Amino acid sequence: AEQGRLLAMAPVAQWAGCDPAPIRWILPDRLAIGDCALLVGPESTGKSWMALELGVAGSAGRPILGRFLVRERLKVLMVDEENPPDIVHQRLRHLVKAHGIEPDELDGRLFLLKPCQGFSFRSPDMVLDLLRKVEQIGPDLIVMDSVTALAGIENENDATAVRRFFHDHLYPLRAV
Repeated sequence: AEQGRLLAMAPVAQWAGCDPAPIRWILPDRLAIGDCALLVGPESTGKSWMALELGVAGSAGRPILGRFLVRERLKVLMVDEENPPDIVHQRLRHLVKAHGIEPDELDGRLFLLKPCQGFSFRSPDMVLDLLRKVEQIGPDLIVMDSVTALAGIENENDATAVRRFFHDHLYPLRAV
């Protein structure tokens, strides 16, 4: 374990004696609140569009991809270091129109760090600022695009590097 971090014990008797809390699904049987997941695929296959779709539809309580019902409106924080602001702006506008969302429906639900401003998990000051924003917003979902831009992982298919990134940087965000 990392210095200063203690391991917690699971309350076995308590867990064995009662039903677990229901899972709060974002994408039924695929992605739950509190999960960490990675969307991967070849270049130019729509990963950034999918990330933005999760944020827009989820925060407005619309079916994601027109198919997956959102049981409750989500608070979503988006970090995009993959696409420049003008591209994110165009895509955001397109998705809002496609879902029939009034822009004010997203107030207090969808939060977007200004795209391509150089955020990196290699910068302790930026990570601390992100943690403050997570504490302030209390998002149900944090969408980050892309792991290679944010984490300095050159190959997102390198399972060891991705696992280390999740363990060191993403899992701690769940506890904020």
